[in-house]
Amino acid sequence: MYVYYLLLLFDFASWTNAEIYTAISDIEPLLETHKMILDDLNDYIKNIMNASMEHDDMKYPTTEDLVGAAQALTRLQRTYNLHIEELAEGKLNGVTYRLARSNKETLQLYILVLITGHIKEALLRAELLLELDPNHTQVENDILHYKDAVCWPPTIKNTFCFLIVFIKLFSRLKCRYETENHPFLRYAPVKVEEMFIDPTVLIFHDVISNREIEVIQMMAQPRFKRATVRSSETGEGIPIGYRISKSAWLTDDESPIISRISQRVADMTGLDMTHAEELQVANYGIGGHYEPHFDFRRQFEPEIPGQDNRIATVLFYMSDVAQGGATVFPELGLTLYPEKGAAAFWLNLHPSGQGDLATKHAACPVLLGSKWVCNKWIHERGQELIKPCNLEFQDEIILHSIPRPTLKNMKQAEQNQNLK
Repeated sequence: MYVYYLLLLFDFASWTNAEIYTAISDIEPLLETHKMILDDLNDYIKNIMNASMEHDDMKYPTTEDLVGAAQALTRLQRTYNLHIEELAEGKLNGVTYRLARSNKETLQLYILVLITGHIKEALLRAELLLELDPNHTQVENDILHYKDAVCWPPTIKNTFCFLIVFIKLFSRLKCRYETENHPFLRYAPVKVEEMFIDPTVLIFHDVISNREIEVIQMMAQPRFKRATVRSSETGEGIPIGYRISKSAWLTDDESPIISRISQRVADMTGLDMTHAEELQVANYGIGGHYEPHFDFRRQFEPEIPGQDNRIATVLFYMSDVAQGGATVFPELGLTLYPEKGAAAFWLNLHPSGQGDLATKHAACPVLLGSKWVCNKWIHERGQELIKPCNLEFQDEIILHSIPRPTLKNMKQAEQNQNLK
């Protein structure tokens, strides 16, 4: 390596008429610095090789990971209507979390977004970068090149993940202590908050302890895999872009705590847990989300042998989330913010056993923090006497008479969201 640099130095001196010994004297500190860098790099490579030898399953980031990170950034910007200028200043919804980004970081964001094909977002970042560094000719040329290919439509906000309120409905909603679903609740009543009446959506407060959360997280983390959705053709789980999270499954016989959670669900809801699914644990990192979906099997989807439909969902919140991560019901105009220790409950089916389309829901992208949840899906088998059919048949296409939501002004909605 030293010989290469010396030859390069002689060649450079020959066509610059430089004094060779002075040049060698000037280059010596650079050679020492280069040696230090190479030594550090060698140590770094050795550490990676040792780690790779000790862990056969060790993996490195792939192109898919890079594209996924870029897509998460653009998803957050579109969902929460984040302004490029504020992002560059380290702000999220008006709250400053870090120092302003450097030109280099802004350039990295621009490149990440560009490779995902989101030209409009890339152009916004490029224009900001050009303001920070007017001499960046490459970015200037990119702006001229891509502007011709872009048609700028009016901005449409994704209102699902903003605060929506009902004025008329609030007067009918109540809070209470639940004591009737199980005899045990006479001694330990559960705090219940009504969030919607028809369909039923409830929040049970303080129903999972910090210790239970720690055990569930500890058991789930080693098993985490990319979350999947059930294929309508094969019935098997497949990874998909509209669900970004990690998940694992825990059974009742693995730990008394998992069994206790299942019994608690039975106590809170009054439903039979004999045919309920295992406890699913999920973690959503920054940008993690789940687009609007149903928990029940639709009429046109194939039946799974030995498995009936999901009559209800219980979703435990195992962490608070600084910003984002809400559970939203677009058809109801309802937003549930994660509250550590609480659990959301809703019925997925009409009394007839047909799916209730009003229960379509989504997990909004996590903007800041980490969202931990676990859920139990309760099946209709075993509920025949607990939730019997009524005299009126409801088809899946039947829609509720739901009052239309009134969206608060966006500024106030953002302020309320920041207070959560």
